[in-house]
Amino acid sequence: MRSFFVISVLFATSVHVIAGEVAAPQPASVPALLSSLEKRQRAMDTCAYLDVNDPDLGQLQSCFCLSGVNAYINAMYASETPARRRFLRQKLRGLVTDNGEVCTYPQNSRPNCQQGAPCLFSCTRGYTANQMTRTCDCTARGRIDCGGRCVRGTACVSGVAVTRRELALQEANPCDVGETLCGVRSARVGEKGWECIKTNESLESCGGCAVPFSDDAATGRDCSAIPNVDEVSCHRGACQVKACSAGYRVAANGTDCAAMGNIAARYF
Repeated sequence: MRSFFVISVLFATSVHVIAGEVAAPQPASVPALLSSLEKRQRAMDTCAYLDVNDPDLGQLQSCFCLSGVNAYINAMYASETPARRRFLRQKLRGLVTDNGEVCTYPQNSRPNCQQGAPCLFSCTRGYTANQMTRTCDCTARGRIDCGGRCVRGTACVSGVAVTRRELALQEANPCDVGETLCGVRSARVGEKGWECIKTNESLESCGGCAVPFSDDAATGRDCSAIPNVDEVSCHRGACQVKACSAGYRVAANGTDCAAMGNIAARYF
């Protein structure tokens, strides 16, 4: 009895899907196989949906691409001799070449090989697939191409999508010198308030905005949220822990609390 085994690798520019009917046991190191495939990115490949019963490769009934043949054979037939694996690689390459199509994948896509459509693809990062033009488009209403992603927004500032309201506020720069425009969590979904914060000394936005005004990542830290802290302050943009809860002490870095006790005892 053979088991159906599928390996798929996804990445922004191209993805190679290798699948087939293989005899148990399955390969011992699937993560290693995926890692090796990820290093073989290319926008063009030859892929085929194989439905054959080969005397050497067994029953094959799925998609294969030339770029993944080596890794597939090495994983599936690791116990075979190098000469035998070379033979199997050549045979599988021949099957794919004879029955496949040359596929060109657009940026921000991943192959979605199917029976009868080996070059089919889908798009990642918010883009929409256009099978006719073989492109991944960002034309949906209210979305823009920003920082390599198709995201909601009306303008792209330094690779970050912002709305017209956010852009107007950033350009107006309502904050005083030494203050940063930060966001404020709102109870209403989809809305965000704003405030000017002195991030060099603010306990809840120390070193940057704990709640960014735009959609970029948070750069600040909420010192009051440090686990097991009793007394803490923000000094020059960095949290400074002065006292911790019972059973904890100020960590060596001065910005966290560490558990007290015999370290060696933790291994028993």
